[in-house]
Amino acid sequence: IIITDCLEMKGVADGWGEVEAAILAVLGGADIVLCCHTWETQIAIRDGLVAAVESGRIPEARIDSALARIDAAKKRWLQVS
Repeated sequence: IIITDCLEMKGVADGWGEVEAAILAVLGGADIVLCCHTWETQIAIRDGLVAAVESGRIPEARIDSALARIDAAKKRWLQVS
């Protein structure tokens, strides 16, 4: 599972903007994108990712594969504990 650092960090936010950074991160292989500071930015990222999938910019299969990796990790972790 690939997890980003917080997309509200100044270098990311100033360079690409949080929403575009999230889209690029998912396209680059990130399975989980983190946004830790403001609720408004979290909603904007969610909406931006949904719009990117709906427009075809992010293939729905990319989201499905991320969810499958997350689900597999959860199942492995639950078996260990």
